Amino acid sequence: MIGLTSKMGKDDGMISNGFYWNLGIGFPSFKGTDITDSKRESQGVQFTLEAGNQWMFVKSDRIGFGLNVSWLTIGGSVYKLEGIDENVYDFHLGLLRFGPMASVGFGDNAAVDVFFNLNPTVKYNFWSTDQFDSNTLIYGAAWTPGVKFRFKKFAVGFENSFGRLKAQDLENSDVKAVKLSYMNPRILLGMKF
Repeated sequence: MIGLTSKMGKDDGMISNGFYWNLGIGFPSFKGTDITDSKRESQGVQFTLEAGNQWMFVKSDRIGFGLNVSWLTIGGSVYKLEGIDENVYDFHLGLLRFGPMASVGFGDNAAVDVFFNLNPTVKYNFWSTDQFDSNTLIYGAAWTPGVKFRFKKFAVGFENSFGRLKAQDLENSDVKAVKLSYMNPRILLGMKF
């Protein structure tokens, strides 16, 4: 009985520091901002895996404020550009995404997390046709607000990354980088420990 009481005393409940991982289903798209009559192009359905931590600096039994840090997000998708019949392969890498977060607990088993992150983003796109090959690096920083509902260790949520990125053709470095309007709404399924 003493061991059980001691263990429960160390449990911070739903408003606590911890490690998390998320499986994501995203719907990234971009639109050239330098190109007149540019249409928004879908990059297909993108599956991602994300690992991160959250720290609560100010907290009570039901409310906490702190920092959300995603150490690594990796993902990929396959899509077609308008007018090109070949598949384009998109590889997504997100490094050290961070920002403020707030958590509200409901009872002993449920909480809602709200966050707003700065999201450095790197994407590599490759496709090959009979006429040419293309290697494109897409990079920059996006903003990512989101919300997660947690029940015990399980979480489900939604976020949307948006911002201005640059696309550089790696096959021809003389070509100036193109500016893109980027958007990536994402559904999240994960766990927090």
